[in-house]
Amino acid sequence: MGSKKSHKPSILLVDDSEDFVHSTKILLQGYNIRFALSGKEALSRIDESQPDIILVDLVMPKMNGLELMKIVREKHPGITIVALTAIDEEETLYECKRLGVTEYLIKGALTSSELRGTIERLIA
Repeated sequence: MGSKKSHKPSILLVDDSEDFVHSTKILLQGYNIRFALSGKEALSRIDESQPDIILVDLVMPKMNGLELMKIVREKHPGITIVALTAIDEEETLYECKRLGVTEYLIKGALTSSELRGTIERLIA
């Protein structure tokens, strides 16, 4: 039986901002990270290979992060979901918690050490 430490967790970053995706991929170097620029693309990537953790932007065109999280939670209840957003509102936080989001990180206040620390804590 292998330990979790030997398993390199897979992370799916879902965000419609290519700049944010690029900078986050750099911050999370060393992890098995993939990305999707839309909710629809994320669902396709999850079907290809289920990640351990999904980092989801809440504000995206066509399918927002909350809609994506609801589908993921129904189809793949074991995936850890982290909301990444610029929205710091109680109602949105409540909805994320209702959908089983593990962490709710505010983009504007997010530091690289906080993001890496969150990932480390989730895989420990």
